[in-house]
Amino acid sequence: MRFAYEMDQPKSGPRYLGSPSDFIAAWRHVYAVFQARGATNAKFVWAPIAANFKNGVAQSFYPGNRYVDWIGADGYNWYPGQAGSKWTPFGDIFSAFYAWAAPRGKALIVAETGVQEDPADPARKAAWFADAAAWIHSHTAIRAVSYFDGVSPKGYDFRLDSSDASVAAWRAMAVETYG
Repeated sequence: MRFAYEMDQPKSGPRYLGSPSDFIAAWRHVYAVFQARGATNAKFVWAPIAANFKNGVAQSFYPGNRYVDWIGADGYNWYPGQAGSKWTPFGDIFSAFYAWAAPRGKALIVAETGVQEDPADPARKAAWFADAAAWIHSHTAIRAVSYFDGVSPKGYDFRLDSSDASVAAWRAMAVETYG
């Protein structure tokens, strides 16, 4: 269960949920309700914004190892859709998350990710998937990756089938054996 994902948004963010202490209290309460009802087979996935691991914001929302089964992060390559964004390799998006999360001994998940086509370089998105696969191979605590295959509410097109090369690269990444 990915309860209250991206809880680390700023007060001006669309999913702002409150302070770290407010969030941690809510998380632990929900966890306790599940435990009290005997729903011990539910797995709790904590998933803030990947970029917020670089500035320490994400970590301040961590409810503690006792209350988390999987540690995740949501991160995207926003180029070219988001004004001012630069092309960002998968590893650059998730490195700070991995550096903080891996030592905690939990399974890690890239809970959301996506990449848009670069109109100036039609092969770039496919290469991004290949680079992602290589990065995941060398970061063995990653146990799952979930791709956002759609158009975001703000109109950013992350669909996989934006090109034949993109689909082929995703398929190659998906059938790899990791770990």
